[in-house]
Amino acid sequence: MPGFRFTVPIIPLIYLLLPKSLSFLTILGKNYRNDIELWKSIKIFTILAICVSNILLIIFFYPFVNAYGIGLRDCNITLGKWINKNTSNNASLAVWDVGALPFYSNIRTIDIYPYSLQDLHVYNNPTDADYILEQNITILILNDDYFDYIKVDSRFLSNYHLIFYAQVYYADILYIFDYIYQVYLFNDYYIPESAINALINSSHRFYI
Repeated sequence: MPGFRFTVPIIPLIYLLLPKSLSFLTILGKNYRNDIELWKSIKIFTILAICVSNILLIIFFYPFVNAYGIGLRDCNITLGKWINKNTSNNASLAVWDVGALPFYSNIRTIDIYPYSLQDLHVYNNPTDADYILEQNITILILNDDYFDYIKVDSRFLSNYHLIFYAQVYYADILYIFDYIYQVYLFNDYYIPESAINALINSSHRFYI
């Protein structure tokens, strides 16, 4: 989920605003400082609220985090290492989910997620196929959500072919969409068929 990473900078802001939003407790304390029963009730309520929120996180959020973490390990890291092993230093990668893939592939990478600030040209021109296709990127990783403007371009149709799909996450009750990479290879770049088949045969997450 590439978009999730953009929520991270908001967390410190929430922490900074939290004391101000809870200042009413200070006022409440001054007005009812001698009401022992009230303070007992507040303490009990606070403890119960914290316990319930943590239990709900464990029940509803942890399974998603665990499944997604396994997907990152079994798909992204594996795919990144495979790209590194089967490409040269002058190869390039365009992907909409930066993170483990560029890190483990260790080749030049363009972040083509349309709302990313990693590449200002993509951010300001989110449907500029020329910018991506004129670079003859070695491996393009796309999906069905954002990249129709690339898939209908004649240069893409004539210069790239799908080598396999890679599935990070399977749809379930917590996240109702499959999370799938479509991995395309530049026609003039050679990766042995045996290497592709070896990856596909290594895990159910890779298929064609």
